[in-house]
Amino acid sequence: MDFIGAKWWKIDFHTHTPASSDYGKRDGAKERETPSPREWLLKVMEKGLDCVVVSDHNTGEWIDKLKKELKTMKEEGIEGYRNIYIFPGVEISVSGGIHLLAIFNLDKTTEDIIFLLGQLEYSGSRGDSNGVTKPNLNEAIDIIHNNGGIAIPAHVDKVKGLFKELNGTTLEETMNNKNLLAIELCDRQYTKPQLYYDNKLNFTEIIGTDSHNLDSIGNAYTWVKMEKPNLKALNLALHDGKDGVIRIEEDSNNPNNIYDRNYIKSLEINNGTKIGRGKPLSIEFSPWMNSIIGGRGSGKSSIIEFMRLPLNQRKNMPSKVQDKFEKFTLIPQNRGELGMFQEDTEIKMVIYKDGRDVELTWKGNKITEKSGNDDKVWTTQEELNSLTNRFPVRIFSQKHLYELTEDSNFIINIIDEQWNKSSWNEKKQKLSQEWLNNRSQARLLEKELKNMGNLKAILSDLEAKIEIYNKSEYQKILQEYQYYQSTTRKISEDKIKVSEYLDNLTSLYNNSSKKIYENEIYNKLDQESWKIMQEKNEMFTNIQNKLYDNINELKALVANIDSSWQRAPFVLEKKQNSEKYNEIMEELRDSNTKEDNYDNLISMKVEIEHKINQKGRFESDFNDLQTQGITILQNIEEHQKILRKERQKVIANWVEGNDNIKVYLNEMKDKEKAEKTFRSLIIK
Repeated sequence: MDFIGAKWWKIDFHTHTPASSDYGKRDGAKERETPSPREWLLKVMEKGLDCVVVSDHNTGEWIDKLKKELKTMKEEGIEGYRNIYIFPGVEISVSGGIHLLAIFNLDKTTEDIIFLLGQLEYSGSRGDSNGVTKPNLNEAIDIIHNNGGIAIPAHVDKVKGLFKELNGTTLEETMNNKNLLAIELCDRQYTKPQLYYDNKLNFTEIIGTDSHNLDSIGNAYTWVKMEKPNLKALNLALHDGKDGVIRIEEDSNNPNNIYDRNYIKSLEINNGTKIGRGKPLSIEFSPWMNSIIGGRGSGKSSIIEFMRLPLNQRKNMPSKVQDKFEKFTLIPQNRGELGMFQEDTEIKMVIYKDGRDVELTWKGNKITEKSGNDDKVWTTQEELNSLTNRFPVRIFSQKHLYELTEDSNFIINIIDEQWNKSSWNEKKQKLSQEWLNNRSQARLLEKELKNMGNLKAILSDLEAKIEIYNKSEYQKILQEYQYYQSTTRKISEDKIKVSEYLDNLTSLYNNSSKKIYENEIYNKLDQESWKIMQEKNEMFTNIQNKLYDNINELKALVANIDSSWQRAPFVLEKKQNSEKYNEIMEELRDSNTKEDNYDNLISMKVEIEHKINQKGRFESDFNDLQTQGITILQNIEEHQKILRKERQKVIANWVEGNDNIKVYLNEMKDKEKAEKTFRSLIIK
């Protein structure tokens, strides 16, 4: 994928060639390996390196050879060729035996390395480490810098390395050299000298292979962010530290593979009041950080405002920013009036999303989405809101950022967009509804219980009155009447229960699937897997058929209950008892013997007994609801803690290793909002 601006380049910062006398010496071998320049370059290409620093021991002999061969290979178009960049360099044995890498721009030659070694007054053999420079390490770093190069202490944590060979004042002076940007650190777990931490140093840490044979080239590498490889770009990347350099241990994948990322690729503005008139204003963007540079009033902020429209980012801004934006989108009718738009202003934005380019075009308050040959026009608020959710871009102008400092809740909203707040809200709504339902049911039961009053006292009074009848000469008939009435009521209740059971069972059956597996997704299954599913479907269908038959049997049973029951001896006996009871009641009324009607007393007694049974269930249900309510409140409290924890995680991620950001979350401190919310709840 081609990028606008910088991208990541894979570099081996420390390689040797046969120009180093110890190159190709393997254990037990009589002769050392001496690959040709072409073989050496093909291995670099094979390892997928984009750049390589040639850094032989105290020589630059192979630099010109490699450059010449690279040009020939390109002209010949040989198999395995890919474009690479060669940074001329040298590994210098500095006074004290310390190894120091010197890296120069791509146009430097073997002659430049010879000149540098002369300035450093290296005393040993070229290609060997049998001598040292006259200047010390600190002085050597300055000389390299004055010659236009970059000095990097080699393998600082190994033999001949800075941290192994120097200590005390000498080490401190070297580490504080203003021309020292980076170190080659082989082991990230290595504990640096205390002086490093005392001086609050933070050198960029690169890694190379220090390869002395073909097989090891590119086994360790560093990704460096540059627009195009050259020494100036390399220098800037080393200055940027973690923003410009990624070691192999941090990410072995290619950071240029952004297929799983979304980013804005381009913006085009046509027919604005002051922009895009006659010729569209087109801007292409990098997948990473972009900077728009211009003087005051040159339109930098206008670019940001134009971007809001195709993304439907027209709302949810601080009031002052919102007001300014509304004026920005006006169509001026006369010269000098506010507004940056005309009737036919068009804004196109291309976004790379989900592995494809999506073009969003705003024109006349309509947004057209184009992907491939598919065009969609969004106009309704629902459609536009969906677009905003699918392209969750945050846009902030300088004024916008300033206003954020005045509204802490707006910043909290931004924090909440960094984690799955929507799922949290859904669960909160569910818990809140559970609590409201719980309280509503509890209040209803409490009201029922209060209305029931002291049922046992009422029942006792009724039984006393009934007992007056029972002690009379009609005792047996009256007692049997009570039995028949209570039993009849229970029979009726039981029939209602089985009828409700039948209705529920029928509803479940009617709403159930007739197969376990019936979806188009299974069409691509292999025959054996589909056969297993079919077997289970057949078994399920047989069970469903049996259930259907059972439901029909139950329907017949329910329909036949009344007619069958009429033949029961109980019904006849009840009828006979009722006739005798009515005779007694008639006789008592004629003689005016009793004030209360026995039939009413019995009905009331049966009703009170029923309510007493209900009261027991109500009290049990009420206690259960109270217990459930406590659990729901505890769950709500724990859920609220999750909100704070997630916000703290986002803040910790923002401020980690960044001294320029200070964000604090003061929990439960927005008293004004709390009071406003409380008053809205109590409607006062």
